[in-house]
Amino acid sequence: MEILRRQIAEVPGDEIGPLIAGSFFASPSFLNLWRVFGGVPVWWIARSGPEILAVTPGVEFGSGPFKRFQSTPNGCYSRAYVRSDDASQVSDIGRRMLAAIGSAGYAKVFINDFWGSFGDAEGFRKQMCETRLVDIADPDWEPPDSKLRQQIRRAEREGPAPEVFEGTRHMEKFLHLVKLSEQRLGVKQKYSSAFFEALAAVAATDDRVQWVWCEHESRPVASSIFLVEGEQVLHWQVYFDAAMAHLQATKLIVFATARKLAATGVRRLNMGATPPEAEGSLEFKRKWGGDVYRYGILFKKSWVGRWL
Repeated sequence: MEILRRQIAEVPGDEIGPLIAGSFFASPSFLNLWRVFGGVPVWWIARSGPEILAVTPGVEFGSGPFKRFQSTPNGCYSRAYVRSDDASQVSDIGRRMLAAIGSAGYAKVFINDFWGSFGDAEGFRKQMCETRLVDIADPDWEPPDSKLRQQIRRAEREGPAPEVFEGTRHMEKFLHLVKLSEQRLGVKQKYSSAFFEALAAVAATDDRVQWVWCEHESRPVASSIFLVEGEQVLHWQVYFDAAMAHLQATKLIVFATARKLAATGVRRLNMGATPPEAEGSLEFKRKWGGDVYRYGILFKKSWVGRWL
């Protein structure tokens, strides 16, 4: 078995497709989004002769001794997509892939090992994160918090109805919400308008991106971006106007989207990782119920990487 790095254009789609079928995070459409920031999508491939046994997707940023690798970027998850169902082979390939990536000379490596695909490798450290996974498969599911249910019902009666985000109609107002969120949090927004334009183009053709929009009397109220990965949906990004919070639009968006996707076979709502100090966000997520799920972020930094 050999482990190889390849840019995604170098590998025929019919060789990779069966391994990543159903995964949005491993799809070229998702990986190519990061070209907006100068990213280069790559496959790390385990091969035996002509046969591809497994693939790990990721994106490289920078060049030379400053090159960094993320699998996958910005809170999204990674795994070794292995052809075999044999647990011992899956574990062995994951460890070998991690060792090869760690030896590739990257200044920094970050792997969001949500499914525990990679085990441990020399030089890597692990930071534990947690999210909440809410079982939404029951057709009668509702969040357990009674006040939250009341707020959702009120929003259904009195608030603006969620609708599908359309870049050509809503982008300018959406970017206003992004600016408001940036000012409220005091943190510079990491995504550019070009990134959101590219994401809107993907959402227009791939229903694994569920971008939901609410406005009231032509004023933007709230917007959430959900990413469907297999049987779960990740509540990835949320933006809102705090002055319109009384309309409870964000809560209605989450509930309506969960019910819509559950009808298509999605079984879990993933509320996403939250820094421990963000108590307001943590409390919001707790109200949706579910169980805490802990997973590791594997990371490795070279001497140069420690200064980046």
